[in-house]
Amino acid sequence: MTRRLSITVPDELWDPLTNLEGSPSALVQRALRCLQEKVDSPAPLTTFETITAGVPKYQDVFDQLTEEAAELRAEGYESVVQAVHVGAVGLSWLELVAHGYMPTGLPRRLSQAADWFQSARALDHPDGSDEWLDKPVTVKDLEGPEGLIAYADLPAGQVPHERLFEGVCRLIVAQSDGLLVKHANGPNTPPSPSANIPMSFWEGMADAIHDTVASVRRRVRAENPLAASTGQVVE
Repeated sequence: MTRRLSITVPDELWDPLTNLEGSPSALVQRALRCLQEKVDSPAPLTTFETITAGVPKYQDVFDQLTEEAAELRAEGYESVVQAVHVGAVGLSWLELVAHGYMPTGLPRRLSQAADWFQSARALDHPDGSDEWLDKPVTVKDLEGPEGLIAYADLPAGQVPHERLFEGVCRLIVAQSDGLLVKHANGPNTPPSPSANIPMSFWEGMADAIHDTVASVRRRVRAENPLAASTGQVVE
């Protein structure tokens, strides 16, 4: 027995995967099989989780690290909300990042962009001073042909990530406290190739970017169906 379906699929989900199968029907069937396998085969417990169940020391460490990671993710999430709230980044940048980077790879890219920001701060200011390093970088410092963004020398092959870098710079300077201020944009920050911010923070930031775009899209479609984007019909 087979079931005939007519479904709408967003282009950003469909286009990157069309080469995996010879027909839309085959691709949908493959996706459903992968989902079924995932549901039927939950990830097994790690060795650490197994030991934790019976060893107090392991449980204490597990609790401690879990709490720390949760706090870092929450701060990363909040940093995106704060940046949007003060107008440092907007919907166009959020959508660019959400549609251009998979959730699994985005945290590393965000961390990398913050490292580039750190490296750019160590460059000589156009007036020959160490102004970008001696005090926190401001929005004004980022802008224009002599701004930090224009002066930044991204590593070879990273030009496609320029827009990501620009947004992360604006996101960093929008913060008034927290890890981004302390590790990336604090006064007298010593020159360093890395902001040294734990990956859990960037995972929270990536979650916020994808969550925000998905939430806005869902609300627009619910409140104004005519504004919904056109997808592809699979039969």
